[in-house]
Amino acid sequence: MAGNILYIPYTIFIVLSIIVLKITLYKFKGSTPTKKFLSVVLPLFLLIQIYFWNLGFNDLVKSYFFPDDTYQCEFSEEIQSFSLGLPERTVLKSKEDGCSNFYITYIDVQKFRSFYMQELQRLKNNGAIESYHYFEVQDNGTLKYGYAVEFSSSMTKLDIFFYTKDDHGTLFIQNH
Repeated sequence: MAGNILYIPYTIFIVLSIIVLKITLYKFKGSTPTKKFLSVVLPLFLLIQIYFWNLGFNDLVKSYFFPDDTYQCEFSEEIQSFSLGLPERTVLKSKEDGCSNFYITYIDVQKFRSFYMQELQRLKNNGAIESYHYFEVQDNGTLKYGYAVEFSSSMTKLDIFFYTKDDHGTLFIQNH
């Protein structure tokens, strides 16, 4: 499944580039350079295509090299300056220009609980939040873990949910 429709012209461009380079190298009668070139370029090409076309692999690579560190919401006036840390290897899955609430993370439930227990306690000690509590909810056969966070103004609440799926979890942050 393609992550973006623009990957189609990109893939066609890369394939055509490799064909043109192979023909150019072959015209110079250098079969050894052609073999060396193709032995490097083709696996690299396949890896790049897997990165762009396989969203699971894309998320996995991003979790190692480009993880998201914090959750910030620019649209809610009460929590505009609030910044919530995210666990290691967490990747943003929705729009970056708003109060994104959909992240994918490659941690287990225990790490999730301990990370947010420390993070929320730090925020409470700093006065950024009023209180928080941990909860577990059974919803349609899926066990959801999470924290409910209350701010001093008590007008805004933040819910941090964690759903497990296969070898990773999906992290939802709701602002209401």
